[in-house]
Amino acid sequence: MLTLVHIRAHILTSASLLFLLLVDTPDCLADIDKDLLKSLYESLLKGDQNPTDVAEEDCVKQLNSTISQLLVQAANNSRTGKLWAQYIQQVALMRLFIRAERTGDWDLHLYCIMEMIPHFHPAGHLHYAKFCTVISAADGSPSRVNASSRICIVHTERLFSLYGVLTSFGAETFPIRQLNKF
Repeated sequence: MLTLVHIRAHILTSASLLFLLLVDTPDCLADIDKDLLKSLYESLLKGDQNPTDVAEEDCVKQLNSTISQLLVQAANNSRTGKLWAQYIQQVALMRLFIRAERTGDWDLHLYCIMEMIPHFHPAGHLHYAKFCTVISAADGSPSRVNASSRICIVHTERLFSLYGVLTSFGAETFPIRQLNKF
């Protein structure tokens, strides 16, 4: 079970690996406006701007594409780089899942659990993988459904009724929490 300390350790490790990738290739950030990024970061800390609006800025999109290219390049260069890239992607998925749970974004939650299915099988969490496959099939995404999950769907009518209950909650009310703090 992951505690907050473990989650923070993974996030810091991922940030350190990204920093190492960026330090190894200093010319990759030459085209990005660092002053604009710094001002966007400061406005986020002050609460002047919405994180969704900041994510739509061109310089942030350019930084994301640069980091994606660096990860692909590192994965192609060595096995260690491939391990780093996979780890960074898994931590990013974990952060997205936490955001989906805290904000009550049902669509982001479904996206995250569909992306987590390949990670559940090697980890031995077969019940999670089975449940996520059934939920993703009930959501109508045939790209993740195979013959074994269709057989599983026939025998899990209770999960469909649970899915109906969860979708009736709406986009912002599916997590149950005691406080309104995020």
